[in-house]
Amino acid sequence: MPRICTICGHEKREDIERNLLAGSSLRTIAVRWSVSKTALIRHKCHVSATLEKVAEKQEEARGNQLLKQLLALQNRTLALLAEAEQDGDRRIRLGAIREARSNLELIGRFLGELRGEEVKVNIVSVSIDEATGRRLAENYLARHGANLIEDGNSE
Repeated sequence: MPRICTICGHEKREDIERNLLAGSSLRTIAVRWSVSKTALIRHKCHVSATLEKVAEKQEEARGNQLLKQLLALQNRTLALLAEAEQDGDRRIRLGAIREARSNLELIGRFLGELRGEEVKVNIVSVSIDEATGRRLAENYLARHGANLIEDGNSE
């Protein structure tokens, strides 16, 4: 008659399996619960399908939690954008639009709908006066190490 798995009959089986699933070393588990490494290897093989299903469910739960956090962040960003639009604050509005776009890109990558750098979407439509446009361009060039526009060409 075949011998029953010593781990399946162990009183701390759930703790042992939890540690196997967490990736603890076999040696550490064996010492902690006074079982042999070979018994752990055998047990791991015959319950691997179960352990894989548990791991998949845990991974799915982590993914769902992360997606919830991303969507909550997007909602907060859109609320800030709406507030900035009511206040008429263009700088905050533009920053919120950038963040919303970035959030959408991250959500798209997370869901597998976007990959690599193949898709870039600009969803900004802003009207600004000439002086503001010039100031924005000069600030951008200054921040990115480009030479400032010569006085004769900037007007």
